[in-house]
Amino acid sequence: MVCFDHKFIYLQPPKTASKSLNNCFKQSGINISKLNRNNKEFPHLHLTLKELMSVYDLDKDTLKDFKIFQITRNPYNRFFSSYYHQIKLLNENKSINYILNNAIKFKKLLPNNIDEFYIKFYGGLEYKIKSFERNNWGGLRFYFEQNWWVDEELDVIDFKLEDLAEDISPLSNYLGIKLKSLPKPKKKMNIYDSLLGD
Repeated sequence: MVCFDHKFIYLQPPKTASKSLNNCFKQSGINISKLNRNNKEFPHLHLTLKELMSVYDLDKDTLKDFKIFQITRNPYNRFFSSYYHQIKLLNENKSINYILNNAIKFKKLLPNNIDEFYIKFYGGLEYKIKSFERNNWGGLRFYFEQNWWVDEELDVIDFKLEDLAEDISPLSNYLGIKLKSLPKPKKKMNIYDSLLGD
């Protein structure tokens, strides 16, 4: 997401509390710049830096005045959250081992061969087409590594979700904006702990 009023870009890998942070900005009176969705080539959610630059028609020179940041999350918790969201999107009760094994098997196709990933992981391109029509990736970007969002050589600051959930002031200070606190994460740690194996 891009905020022209306060000159910042927020990179949003899925399952890193992007909805919570969007609500935090809204409650703090920060207006996020609306995106024209005439270009429906791909969903306009969870875009990489390069994709944001493309859809907002921004260049590196313009972004010299912008602050760019990304929230990162413990990768195990991010995967578990992704798993629960993925089975909801698929409307199928796939086991975590099934999802994990297929993710490991086909991850080498990402980020460059997404059509082949859709075919191998999801069973065909029909799922991609239906997901794109609903302006979502169908779960594809759950399997992108968090560092793939920084796909341009620009300064990007990382903030850990777990830290900001306790104290949002580092992000407030970085942006120079008084932000409301993030809601505390749901207590799913016991569920997540039970899924951890060797």
